[in-house]
Order: sequence, then C-alpha cells, then structure tokens
Amino acid sequence: MKVFTTKEDILLWINALNEKEHFKVEQERLDSLQGWHFDGTTGNIIHESGKFYSVEGLEVYQNGLCWTQPIINQPEIGILGFIAKEVNGTLCFLLQAKIEAGNVNGFQISPTVQATRSNFMRVHGGKSVRFLEYFVGGGKGKVLVDQLQSERNGRFYHKRNRNIVVQIPENEEIELTPNFRWATLKQIKQLCRIDNIINMDTRSVVSCISSETAYCNGLFLGEEDSSSLCSDEFVLQNMSFARFKNDEESKLVPLYDLSSAGSDWKYDGAEIKRKDEQYFKIIGVKVRAGNREVKEWSQPLSQQTSIGLCGFIAKEINGIIHFLAKMRVEAGARDILELGPTVQGSAFDVKKQRYQAWFFEEDINPNKVLFKTLQSEEGGRFYHDQNIYTVRLVDKSFSVNPSSPNYIWLTLPQMKRLLNYSNMINVEARSLIAII
Repeated sequence: MKVFTTKEDILLWINALNEKEHFKVEQERLDSLQGWHFDGTTGNIIHESGKFYSVEGLEVYQNGLCWTQPIINQPEIGILGFIAKEVNGTLCFLLQAKIEAGNVNGFQISPTVQATRSNFMRVHGGKSVRFLEYFVGGGKGKVLVDQLQSERNGRFYHKRNRNIVVQIPENEEIELTPNFRWATLKQIKQLCRIDNIINMDTRSVVSCISSETAYCNGLFLGEEDSSSLCSDEFVLQNMSFARFKNDEESKLVPLYDLSSAGSDWKYDGAEIKRKDEQYFKIIGVKVRAGNREVKEWSQPLSQQTSIGLCGFIAKEINGIIHFLAKMRVEAGARDILELGPTVQGSAFDVKKQRYQAWFFEEDINPNKVLFKTLQSEEGGRFYHDQNIYTVRLVDKSFSVNPSSPNYIWLTLPQMKRLLNYSNMINVEARSLIAII
C-alpha cells in the first residue's frame, strides 16, 4: 500500500498527472451547449435529462433592499467522502486526483468520492463512481464523520452535500488506480497552505474532522474542552434569534425575469452578466477529458469577475486564539444565515465591509499574517473562481466587543463543535478552518 512520505511527493504526483492526462476546456455560447436548453416558458437553463442542475433566477429582499440574480439550483444532496485507514498507527486518507471543467490549474486533490446523485446514478450514461459502495446502501466500515453541510450560499440555492469519512479495517486492501493515493491528515493540511492544490470539497470535509490540542504558528488554539469567550449555547441562541428577526426573503423566479426592463442583468446568447460586469456571470464550456466517466460534455458554469477575499481576524483572548466570525445573510442559504469569516466576498464586495482595512492595508501589522493562500472554489460549477484565504492577528488594542451584534468571537475547537450542526458554518469559513 503506497502512502506518501512528504507533501513534495504529492505535488510530484499531481504534476505527473497533469503532464500525462488529456483535458481541454473551451468556452462556448450558452445557446449552443450540447445537452442543455433554455426552457421555453421560464428561460431557465436545464439539462435534457432534467437532472444534474439548472440555472434559474432568484429574487431577493434583504433589509429593505431588493435585487435579482441568476443562481444554480441543484436540489440533489451529493457525496463528499473520504475512506480512512490506519497505517502503522497513523490514520491515512484516500485522496483522489480529480480534474474539473472549472479548475484553474488541472488536477486538484479531492475526496475519495466526490459526486452528485446524478453522477452516481449514472444519468450521464458513463462509468460508475469508484468506491461509492463505502458511502451508500449501509456502506462499509466505521463512520467517523457524517454531516450535511452547505455550499456557496451566494451562488447555490439551498445546496447541501453529505460530508462523510468512513474508516476501514487496517487489514483491508483496496486496489488503486493512478488517480488514488493515501496520505496523512497532516500532509493534507500542509498542502492547504499551497495555492490551488486542495479543492474546496476536500477542505470542507477536512474542516469536519475533530482535532485535539492545536497550534498555529506557535499560538495556542485550544483543546476540545477549552473555554471560549462565548458559550456554545450563547452562539446557538444568537443564531436562532438572528434568523427569527431577519427580514430576508428569497424565491426562485424565471430566468427570463432577469432580462426584463430595469434589470441589472443582460443576456446576449453567449453569456449572462451584469451590465456593470461586477460580481459574477454565467458562461458555457465544452469539455474533452481522458479520465472521466464521460469523455466529452458541455455545461454552464458560474464565473467570478475578480479574485475574492475570505479572512478571519484573530486575537488572543484569555490565553487562547479566538476568530471573529460574522453571522452572514446570503441569498441562497437554506436557513437565512450562517457563520462566516470576518470579511468575505469579491474585491468589489469586500471593500464595502467592516474591518476590510485590516486585510487590504499591508502596512497594518504586516508580521501578523498567520497565513495567506490562494484557493480555487468548486470546479464542477465555477470557472476559475479563486479567493484569497487569510488570517490576520490583531494586537491587544483591538476591541473585544465587536462593532456590530452580527460579529462573534469563536475558538477553533468551538467552531469544530458547531460543525456538528447542519447549516451553521458556511463553506468559506470551513475552508479557513481546514487551513488553520
């Protein structure tokens, strides 16, 4: 059984696959996508099978504001699953090197199984998903993690995935193809500090794996039972009350509505985008692949118009590092709001947020950047989307009392415990947790 000895070995493995495998992505007009069509009544972009996902319109009312936007509607719950196995006393995880249509750099490291229900039900008519039997139909092995977690709430409508880790016996052997290899959790987390190697789905699952005593750059992050500034009960009560009092309302509407008079969006047959070209747009791509279940396909993708930023402000409080989270209302969130980073969004968005100066002005505590890395978002639905993920440590002069009730200080062990609840911590915050 091959287990990587260093993170450099994993990088060599990914580079070798990129040199060997054939994968080509070309942008294509939305009105020319094979297998997809615009519904004659709603204008929604729909797959011919009626499965996978659709691109629809969303109408949002939030705190006195109203806007419309396109959104990906994928009601299926997918599987993001790792097979784990103890090797010489160390728990190892079965990595999959996977390439997606929207990946910025070819292969990235994904969970053992990363599949929508349409994929593993073989709606596409292609090959079956390897190792699926460990996660469905009762599965095989001991379940270490099994949680429903949200995806990008600003661009998915009520989307969730099953984040799951299954441990198999040490003596059980699995036959591997070149795209699968074993690695330790430590190696995976080291690779999270390198740009665009660990994909969003892997970061999501890794964030859900329990940790013991933790440190970051020599700073104490706490233990599972470490006391934090606010109790878990206080956080849960505040989340419930914030959801209750929030007046946000969103509903799916025909995509045609986005091209009506007065709308901020326009469609020219090739793509759907805002008239000011901010935030994101919907494009089409044609893909040719050598190692996927299907060798050629077309699909619509969402494309961010600029590199974004997702960052926590961190502060030592009572001897333990705390992270300043924000209760974030997002248009596609199933439960209205979730806990997210201090600052999150596109460059256009972030510059309008509280605390953004701490991230954009490099001369403020330049030596207190705990990490800064560029990471891709999920390449199966988003084209070349990248965000800077960073944590900035502030000094004692930074107020412990946030300037808004929407902000709350949390420890790393506390965020890990809160992940046991669905729709509590958003995927951007989970990515930061994985990297921390």
